[in-house]
Amino acid sequence: MGIQMRILKQLKSNETTANFLKLFTGSVMAQAIPFAFEPILTRLYTPSEFAVLALFISFSNLFAVIATGRYELAIMLPSTHKKAIDLVALSLIICLAVTLLTLVIVIVFNSNIGSLLNNNSIKPFLYFVPLMVLFTGIYQTANYWLSRNKQFSGIATSRVVQTISGSSLSLAAGFFKTGALGLIASYLLGLFFSFVTLLSSVRRNDYRLVVTTRRSDLIKAARGYKDFPRINTLHAFTDILQQSLLIFLLSYFFNETVVGSYSRTFRLMAAPASLIGAALGQVYFQQASRLYANGESIAGLTRRMMKNLTIISLLGFGFVFFTGENLFGFILGSDWRVAGSYASAISPWLMLNLVISPVSSVPLITGFQKTAFYLSLIGNSWILIGTFGGAQVFHDPLRGFQIVSGGMVLYYLFLIRWMLRISNKTLGEEKK
Repeated sequence: MGIQMRILKQLKSNETTANFLKLFTGSVMAQAIPFAFEPILTRLYTPSEFAVLALFISFSNLFAVIATGRYELAIMLPSTHKKAIDLVALSLIICLAVTLLTLVIVIVFNSNIGSLLNNNSIKPFLYFVPLMVLFTGIYQTANYWLSRNKQFSGIATSRVVQTISGSSLSLAAGFFKTGALGLIASYLLGLFFSFVTLLSSVRRNDYRLVVTTRRSDLIKAARGYKDFPRINTLHAFTDILQQSLLIFLLSYFFNETVVGSYSRTFRLMAAPASLIGAALGQVYFQQASRLYANGESIAGLTRRMMKNLTIISLLGFGFVFFTGENLFGFILGSDWRVAGSYASAISPWLMLNLVISPVSSVPLITGFQKTAFYLSLIGNSWILIGTFGGAQVFHDPLRGFQIVSGGMVLYYLFLIRWMLRISNKTLGEEKK
């Protein structure tokens, strides 16, 4: 009872509330801006043009997710700043190596990749993939370093800068009828401006510490947190691989309209998870890491967060479930009514994803990364199987999305129960 009271006290502390509000406010603005622009953008660009953007992002994410070997996640965990800065330096070195590898791949296999994706329009844009990998890797490293130092204002500002610049540039490019080129260029420039804004929040002394990190310290950091590249990287890669393969499957079996409609649907539907989950999850990770390091249970913190998110997600996704087709047709235009039917189909799945997303760091904190990885394989496999079944058996993407969503509801209910159970573990307690 004493531990639970301390957890609740920390939850209500001014610092925790202030940190969450900084990130949440930034996330609200970051998500509200694209929502405001969306009804205009869907009338300036066709689903086929959005399909090219979706393929570009999906392919880039395959490399961006492994850009740092996932060592940036470990930055939150060391007891001293010196060990954390060693992880920052290690993450940046790996990022440069992965960026160069990506450049070689897109140069050598450019034509093959376009043919494999059944979309030749993507070929000239593949040369920009290394830039996205570089920006993403450095951004994520700086993001977790600032989180460790509780500099949440810089993180919030960078998110707002990304969406304002990206959305404004997309709008301008749309009026000049630049097509997929305008969408991809705007996306990259938004990421670049966000990247620069975040780096400006890092203290000068921190840059000096990174540069002076010794080789022996890098090796020690790499060995000390080897589970991150060995397990977490594989876990994250399979998650991204699932998302990318889903887009690739739709591109292979159906036309660009289906790909573009689904990609925009998923982006709009996943926005609440990004809005609430990213802000709350980052503060949760920082708070839960400290509680666990002090030998306290994070169960109370985890349970309360899930409960509140369940209420929020039921209201939002429940409305989309019943009104999806008409809602999307009214807001985005008549050409996007089919996207609304996709939204209705996947809303139960994304509702539970929102509940669990902010506390997804529980296995990482409590040392259950390997089990979490095995469980993720089940969920990711089901998404691809359902999509493939809808295409191959029913020749209907909507039927595939309905199959996927039903299976993912069962999967997430099991995952929520498991997360609550392992959150009861404390540091030093034997894992069962």
